[in-house]
Amino acid sequence: MGNRSQEEIPRTLRLHGDYWSVTDTEEVCLSGFQCTACGAGYLPAITTCSKCRCTRFRPLELSSEGCLYTYTVVRGSGGVWPDVYTIGYVDYPEEGVRVCGHIGETDAGRLRIGMKMKVERAVLYRDRDGNDVECFRFQPSESGR
Repeated sequence: MGNRSQEEIPRTLRLHGDYWSVTDTEEVCLSGFQCTACGAGYLPAITTCSKCRCTRFRPLELSSEGCLYTYTVVRGSGGVWPDVYTIGYVDYPEEGVRVCGHIGETDAGRLRIGMKMKVERAVLYRDRDGNDVECFRFQPSESGR
């Protein structure tokens, strides 16, 4: 009864871990990819640039803030997902990248197209084995309503 085996102890799993990291100061950084021929940016990774058809890419760190392009509030999804959550696209104009991801705010009245968004680390859901599944998500930035 006392000790649970190592396999039974819930752990934290990372979703899309190749695309984000956490700094020593707990800031979340998104990592995309830039075409070496034309400079087009992507996240997630692709095999062929949609603008010039090049197949070579270099790492591209995204800015700390982007702008909300669009979003939707999802209700009653079921499964492992929360009953209400928001998903949307955030543009990173400097890098020319549009990123799809979860948004921490679920009140549509507090979201505005074009508002500044920051990226943060969050537990998105708990899987059937009791493991927290974390990923990056977007949150309205304090610097830019």
